Amino acid sequence: MLKVRPTLVGSLTVLGVLASVVLTRVSHPVNPVTTPVAVGPDVQSSALYCTGLTNVSGGLHGVVAFVNTTSHPRHVIARVTATAATAANSTSFVLPPHGRYLLQPDALVHGSTYAVAAQILGGGVDAGEVVTTEGLSAPCSSAGTSAWYGSGFDTTVGSRATLAIYNPTATASVFNILTFSSGGYQAPGPLQGITVGPHAVTSVNLGTYVVATPNVGVQVQVLRGSLVVAGDQQSGTVSSIVAGSLHLDTRAPFGLVSVARGAVSQIRVANPSAGAVSVGVTLHQTGFSHAPLTVLVPAFGTAHVDLAPSTAIAPTGLITVVGNSSAPLAWSLSTGTSSGRELSPLPTPGKEVVLSDVTGRGYSAAFVLNVSSSPERVGWRLVHSAQVVRSGHWTLPARSAQSLGQLLGSRSLLSNATLVLEASRSVVEVTGTIPSTPLGVLVVNSLHRG
Repeated sequence: MLKVRPTLVGSLTVLGVLASVVLTRVSHPVNPVTTPVAVGPDVQSSALYCTGLTNVSGGLHGVVAFVNTTSHPRHVIARVTATAATAANSTSFVLPPHGRYLLQPDALVHGSTYAVAAQILGGGVDAGEVVTTEGLSAPCSSAGTSAWYGSGFDTTVGSRATLAIYNPTATASVFNILTFSSGGYQAPGPLQGITVGPHAVTSVNLGTYVVATPNVGVQVQVLRGSLVVAGDQQSGTVSSIVAGSLHLDTRAPFGLVSVARGAVSQIRVANPSAGAVSVGVTLHQTGFSHAPLTVLVPAFGTAHVDLAPSTAIAPTGLITVVGNSSAPLAWSLSTGTSSGRELSPLPTPGKEVVLSDVTGRGYSAAFVLNVSSSPERVGWRLVHSAQVVRSGHWTLPARSAQSLGQLLGSRSLLSNATLVLEASRSVVEVTGTIPSTPLGVLVVNSLHRG
């Protein structure tokens, strides 16, 4: 049975409500609202786009957490829109140096599925969506894309898989949705040539077109414009936002995978190509040696590798898993219990990555990965209460996963704190697990830069 600490979830809810009160005071309804633009030729600005949060009845209610990684204040202008809403709304706020801010979308707009477009004057801000009920998070995106991939969606009884699709541009965008499963390739007519208006969000229920299927892969093809896409997966009592991937991969490192007693864990893959693809999954488990687990993914199909429960894998807790494939695939990690599963995409390596505990629940584990084939020197700073309390450098060995608790001296230092890592190239990932029973079935990944 998946367990979370209600008092801490309640703390996040209180923070969200407080943020809502502030936002209500400074926001002003505008209809229509255009994407805010920084003024002045010398003003550096960046953007962040977040979609997938829902209202309370939608099961993915939460907040967008903005994190300022710089020593200067940052002015943020945010626009909120939603499906089934009659109007959009915008607001502005100032992030203090090294500070955080929680924006609750449904305090500004009444709708079903939300999208937030944020313009940051000065840059250096990260953002992620935090689902209030589980404390799970998904990074926001710094740009729209012309291609998006997801794997592992579940449309069986008791589950619901939905795509939230936001158009960040000033002109209409057109896209197709293709699906892959044990039944092969599908391109349902209603999912071809869909139009989403400028600065608008739409949602698509995958279960309407791929019925009662436990492992569905998705490809979004953007025919005109660019889009920001997220998957909303509800599985039993667990809800998660899936950031997906902008490309396919032949190598897939997952730093923290639960094989604890009572956990259910799978690596799920989707193959959008016309040829079968072989997959090998290597397990790194202290005190044990395992032969790679293999599976063949059919053309335009899906497959999975069971990690827990498994008679071949000792239920020791958390392990590192690396997948390799003969051709590029879409990868995901499914973890949970018989009460429901979280779906996590393959983490995206970055040049700067941020892990921020906005819930105050802390982590049962937190690891940093160097995914490159050579060592990487990484600068780091730990922020607490908007103050840099510690900083330094680490040299991460090639293709390594190291405990942040050991590197910092105590994992408790990450509670209520923000950790910023800076490398010379995009080779660093940070993954944590939120306290749960069984251990490690609630996974969070680092945020993305705006």
